[in-house]
Amino acid sequence: ATLGSEETLAWFRAAELKHSRCAMLATTGYLVQAAGWHFPGMLSSTEGISFADLSAMKPLDAWAAVPETGRSQIYFTIFLA
Repeated sequence: ATLGSEETLAWFRAAELKHSRCAMLATTGYLVQAAGWHFPGMLSSTEGISFADLSAMKPLDAWAAVPETGRSQIYFTIFLA
């Protein structure tokens, strides 16, 4: 590889592994949600949204129905990793 040093190549390999794992997890989550599987209970008791409500929606509609505070927590967890 003429792109850089061995450290650069090692970084590229690590980044590729991380991105592929995230993609596999996202695909699995999409398929599980599309199949209608869900956790029992409430996603947000203050807004009256249950996991069953979300599983009845299409995946992108379910994401839009998640309260803003929940989406913020998801984004925070992603950026923390």
